[in-house]
Amino acid sequence: MQKLSYNIQSKPYSTYVSVSGSLTSDDAISLRETLAQICHNGKDLYIDVKDLNEIDIYGLSALLAARQHTENHGGETVVFINNTNPLLSLLRSIKFNNQLNFRDCLIMDPYISIAS
Repeated sequence: MQKLSYNIQSKPYSTYVSVSGSLTSDDAISLRETLAQICHNGKDLYIDVKDLNEIDIYGLSALLAARQHTENHGGETVVFINNTNPLLSLLRSIKFNNQLNFRDCLIMDPYISIAS
């Protein structure tokens, strides 16, 4: 199991968060708190999880909470993902696959598509 790591880049109209490793329990709670702090500014939130190799219900909860905080403050949340990501398996198993706005990393380069 690879420990969670994330990087946050803030732009004038958006925030980009890349997440890699294992998004489970304690790490997910910590990320949830961090995302809650940056989602109150009305910016769009782009979350790149293509390098995520494990996620549990706590990790999913962190992503859904970030989406809710962002939308409550006038922004949109987009998740960059690939077809082999464990997040997709989790969402399908609990029938939540329509809860996040996904972009396929194989089609879009998230570094290019982020609004400045």
